[in-house]
Amino acid sequence: MDYEECLQMANEYMENEQYGKAGKAFDKAIEMDPGNSFGYSGRAITYFLQGKHDLALKDCDMAIKLDPDDYASMGVRGDIYYSQEKYELAFKEFDMALKLSPEPQDVLYEDRGKAYLMLDRCDKAIEDFSRAIELGSNDVNTYLHRGLSYTEQKQYDLAIKDANKAVKLAPDNSFSYVVRADAYLGKGEYDKAIVDAEKAIELDDDNAIAWSIYGQAHGKKGNKEKAIAYLEKALSIEQNDEREEELRKIRELP
Repeated sequence: MDYEECLQMANEYMENEQYGKAGKAFDKAIEMDPGNSFGYSGRAITYFLQGKHDLALKDCDMAIKLDPDDYASMGVRGDIYYSQEKYELAFKEFDMALKLSPEPQDVLYEDRGKAYLMLDRCDKAIEDFSRAIELGSNDVNTYLHRGLSYTEQKQYDLAIKDANKAVKLAPDNSFSYVVRADAYLGKGEYDKAIVDAEKAIELDDDNAIAWSIYGQAHGKKGNKEKAIAYLEKALSIEQNDEREEELRKIRELP
């Protein structure tokens, strides 16, 4: 088996989500041609998908050392940093990958947009998500992330529009309803927020954000007992300082 055949086998394993076997095929490719970046780049992805971030970073570093223009490995390195909540580092990787990519890629704009969003640069995030959509992205997450960015900027109608698109694309995705519920909450349309939060909870009873919005909307409608119960439920799923503060404020209400 030659180098190209090893890469082909590795890619077939990747398509079948057999990441361990794919990694071994990339091992063989690297043994045959240790000076070629493709083997390291491919193996880095298998490590990342298996949660072996340190090994994935090591392979990304080697791939980029061998090929300083390896934008794909920079994208993977950005994904790793993003998963580790190192958003500034992730942004730098996605930004460089976009600059080096010979053609615009919707996934890289989506990735950089997510980093912008987590860095509270929502205007830039919206630009990147919009560019990804212009390039043909029909990924529900692109619309959800842009919707979240719009909500952060209090552009609630645009957020609702994106959430509506997400619901059409993924009607069984609880976050499609969460994003719309959050926008309705910000807009002051509490009944609609409650309906969407209920739908999100129906789809995923462990969605802490949905329970939080559900509680906040009931609180805005003056349903103190329900608001407290639902916010406590959200906190039982996932601790969050903002939810703790919201719960404290509602408990202090007469």
